[in-house]
Amino acid sequence: SIEYGLDGDDYVTTRNLLKQSSLILSPHNGDVIQLQNGTAIPLKAREEVDWYALDVFLGHAKEMQFYPKRTGAVRIEAESNSKAETVEISIAAEN
Repeated sequence: SIEYGLDGDDYVTTRNLLKQSSLILSPHNGDVIQLQNGTAIPLKAREEVDWYALDVFLGHAKEMQFYPKRTGAVRIEAESNSKAETVEISIAAEN
């Protein structure tokens, strides 16, 4: 058997993540994104969804962009006819 990765990597957990059927493919829960002029966060879902960020409707699509205006925590939600999912990301100040 061959195991890939670095010493201490949790290979089984990582492999199982790939098997999950998450509605939101990007961004991932806990992502930290640096806010710069024109920062665009790609929103990707498994199917067409209604996208929300900070409780504001962004649009209906499988993929679209979110342009954050300020730093802090952002809750991103995707809702389809049969499923809803939320991820929390952080927008950090430019260094």
